[in-house]
Amino acid sequence: MFRKFLMGLIALGFICVSSQAFAQAECKTAYGQTACGYDCKAAYGQLACAQTPQGVCAAAYGQVVCWDPGRRVRQKATCLAAYGQIACGYDCKAASGMVKCAGTPQGACAAAYGQLVCWDPGGHSRQKAMCLAAHGQIACGYGCKSAYGKVKCARTDEGVCQAANGNIVCFN
Repeated sequence: MFRKFLMGLIALGFICVSSQAFAQAECKTAYGQTACGYDCKAAYGQLACAQTPQGVCAAAYGQVVCWDPGRRVRQKATCLAAYGQIACGYDCKAASGMVKCAGTPQGACAAAYGQLVCWDPGGHSRQKAMCLAAHGQIACGYGCKSAYGKVKCARTDEGVCQAANGNIVCFN
């Protein structure tokens, strides 16, 4: 009976469990080496581990890559492998032969017009940034506007942008 009740609560979203809360450090031995940390990967004669529970590792294209976010970041990162490259971080994108990721969970990436752009807010922003592609340009930040053949974004999460009189003006 209790199990049905508990399953119902989980289904309704009343109990939230984060997978990183259960991340356990591990030690792995392969290829005559031993490495310890998180999300350890062994491939291509290489062995590597992330150093934080939010860190990630990926193996592709003959390489093993690990990446750890800053110590204050609590969100698990991801890796993306494409075009013979591996990139790790947040909001990862692959386009036009490039692979990139933002360095923080609040960062953003966009691909358009043969470009791949990633942007991270400075400071302690809590709001996720956005990227806007228009008029052959990509701009990233907050409150982004596109008009008059231009694209602009504010640099802070409290910033605003306004399009008027043939221009876009942003206030940070």
